[in-house]
Amino acid sequence: MGAFTHMRKIICENSYGYKLEFAYSFPFFLSDYKGIHEYSGSVATVKSAFGIGVSYIGTSVNKRNITLVIAIKDDDKMQIRKNQLYNIFPLKNKGTLYYHEGEIVRKINYYVESVDFSRNANVIYYSISLICPSPYFEDSEETIATLKNWDKLIEFPIEIEDEVGIEFGSKNESTTIEIDNNSHIDFGLTITLQASSKVVNPSIKNLSSNEILKLNYTMEAGDTIIISTYNNEKNITLISANDEEKNITNSLVFGTKFLQAKNGSNRFVADAESGVGNLELQIAYSNYYEAV
Repeated sequence: MGAFTHMRKIICENSYGYKLEFAYSFPFFLSDYKGIHEYSGSVATVKSAFGIGVSYIGTSVNKRNITLVIAIKDDDKMQIRKNQLYNIFPLKNKGTLYYHEGEIVRKINYYVESVDFSRNANVIYYSISLICPSPYFEDSEETIATLKNWDKLIEFPIEIEDEVGIEFGSKNESTTIEIDNNSHIDFGLTITLQASSKVVNPSIKNLSSNEILKLNYTMEAGDTIIISTYNNEKNITLISANDEEKNITNSLVFGTKFLQAKNGSNRFVADAESGVGNLELQIAYSNYYEAV
């Protein structure tokens, strides 16, 4: 077994925070896996009565099915190992698989389809089937970019000399958040807007595509709006200054859209009908990958 093999491992974590590592060593030996390096789609075509060949309509990306084969030894700790496997892979539970290969780490969300086992001599093999509704792998950690209108220049405690004064803040000259998408896959964003004072009808524009996301909502001091633009997870949540949560997805102005990062350079800027100087913009994102 080569050195490259030892560089690979898989970690699965369920929504309860339990996790297990599967690698090329016991107690949980990664005997085999499939569905990580492959991808597939369904090509739709139409054939006319008098045409030649077919016309291409489009391609839908299929869900991903990852299967793991995990070996455990039939010894005095066998039952403990079996229970750990059962606990990490409950049905009706959203989990996250982390794939490590050298310096590369990718993650993908899954639901457990089945857990089966077989025995060979003193080794038990568990075959685990995982269904990933979104077939794309993501970076293991989000990248977070923040655009502030003012940078703080002081920290407490402070001393102020007589007749000298002190500068409390400076205007931030940066006006956009730039995100490069080097793949052909548009990926979703988590957009956070924070108001230090009143902001009327905030908006975000992608200067590269001229697409706009605008809200028909007035933010007050201490309000935070979190906008998710991921496929099948598009929503807008308000967290008020007193920590009350409210779904305000219907505040999205008709004709504007949930912005995503398109192929190439994306330059996002925040605006508002009034109070834009009171607004802080933060965008969190993960790159997408068709396979690892």
